[in-house]
Formats: sequence, structure tokens, C-alpha cells
Amino acid sequence: MAMPEEGMREIRRRLNSVSTTVAITRAMKTVASIKLQKIRPSIGPARRYYQAYQEVWLDAGDEARAEALRTSADPAGAGPWPHVVFVLFSSDRGLAGSYNADVARRAFDAASAPGDAGLVVLGRKGRDAVLARGLKPLKSLPWPDKPDASLARHIGRMLVDAWHFSGARSFLVYTRFHSAFHRQVVAVPCVPPGRPEQVRRSDVLDEGTLRENRTEAPREQPALWEPSAGEVARSLLPHLAASHVYLAMTESRASELAARVSAMDSASTKAEDLLEELERRYNRLRRERITRELVEAAGREG
Repeated sequence: MAMPEEGMREIRRRLNSVSTTVAITRAMKTVASIKLQKIRPSIGPARRYYQAYQEVWLDAGDEARAEALRTSADPAGAGPWPHVVFVLFSSDRGLAGSYNADVARRAFDAASAPGDAGLVVLGRKGRDAVLARGLKPLKSLPWPDKPDASLARHIGRMLVDAWHFSGARSFLVYTRFHSAFHRQVVAVPCVPPGRPEQVRRSDVLDEGTLRENRTEAPREQPALWEPSAGEVARSLLPHLAASHVYLAMTESRASELAARVSAMDSASTKAEDLLEELERRYNRLRRERITRELVEAAGREG
């Protein structure tokens, strides 16, 4: 008699635990869905903002870009930088499936290539992954709850200084957001920017922008620059880098939330399946107990 009762008590305990888990995962999915809907409209403007800087950068011409990218032999102000810097965009929170693991793995694969490379990490999860590998990040920066323009400017200026004073090339490693169900981890050049043909074919443009670019009439007269195109390009470079960092922050945040929605939806489904199985087991034990009690009562009466 004791064993079925103990089994039912254990199942009741697990039912309460799983029910609480279902409530939590549903709530987390709802919160992540609301945040995702809030940030999705900002992805398009961030892409167009970055693309506008790209167009001016390209219009400046090869000589102006070369002047803007001329490095200095004086390393003062930049500190020791490796030849290549990878900026890893992770998050401070987990419960987002393989989101943080995927972007960290891509950064490790890129940084493990032959040559002197280092990592600048945004987010606690990325920092923990770097430390777990026995590595020390060049810099570890906090991950904001929403894209932060001032932080993007700080990182952009840091990468430009690293290039000008140490000749350090920088790449952004982040998760590009295509849709709630399609995300892609990429490693793209930041400073110096990608080659002109890479920039013009960049898939950071949305469909509307691509249509506008296809129908735009070619410029017949060359642009007049005041001050010189080289000076404009040099002053533009930090803004171009900052806008790229801001775009990466925006897409990373949207990708994180989309990954959390998917993870919490999967967790809720599995917990609900377990809840149904526990309820069936509990009801079976309950019916067996009732049947046994009826049989015992009938035996006593007989």
C-alpha cells in the first residue's frame, strides 16, 4: 500500500515542478517576443544609416580612402594591438539556445587562423567562453539591454585608433538577423572597410533600398568636396565604423531575442509533453488505487 502512495506523491511533486516550468518558459517567451517586436523596426534604419556612410565612403574615391587609411608609425594612444582584432558580440544572459555558443565558436575559428589575433568581447557569455578557453580578451565590454549609440561610437573610435596607430585590422563577429527563424553568424571587416565591390553587394541592404539603388540614375558630374575628399574620408571613417558597430549591436540583439523565443517555445512544448505523460501516470496509479480499495472492500463484506 505504501509504494503506490509514495509514487503518487512523487508524481504530484513533479507535476507541480513541471507546471511551474511551463509557466516560466511561457512568460519568458512572451517577454522576448514583445522585445523582439520592439527592436525589429530599428533594424531597417540601422542598415540604411550604415549604407549611407558606405556610399559616401565609396564616392570619395580610391585616393581619398587610401589617405584616410594611412597608418602612423607613432603607436602612442592605441596601446599594444595584435595584427587582427575580432569583436565578438554575445549577450549577458543565456536561455537562448545555441546563440552564444555559435557566435563564440565562429570567433574562435577566425581567431585561431595563423597570425597574431585578439578578441574584444561584448557580453558576459562571450567573456566566459573566452576565459574557459584559457584566453584573455583584449577588452571586455558590457552588453547593453538595447543598442547604445555612445558605446558604438566608443568601439568604432577604438578600432580606428587601433588601425591608425598599430595597423590592426578589425572584424565584427555577430549574428545577422534575417527573420525570426533565420539567423546567420558572420565575420565581416570593419576597419579598414571591405573592398568597394564587397560593400556595394553587401547584404546589409533591405529590399526597398536595393530597389531604390537599382532605379537610381547614375551621377553625371563628379562630386565637389569641401574640404578635400581625403579629409572628408578621414573624418568619416570613425562614423562609418561606429555605424557598422551599431548595426551589429542591433542585429545581434534581435537575433538573441529571436533565439530566446525559439528556445522557450521548444522548452514549453517539451515541458507540456512531460506534463501530459505525468498526468497519465498519475491517473493510472489513482485508478489502480481506487480499484484495489474497491476489491478489498468487497472482500471484507463477503
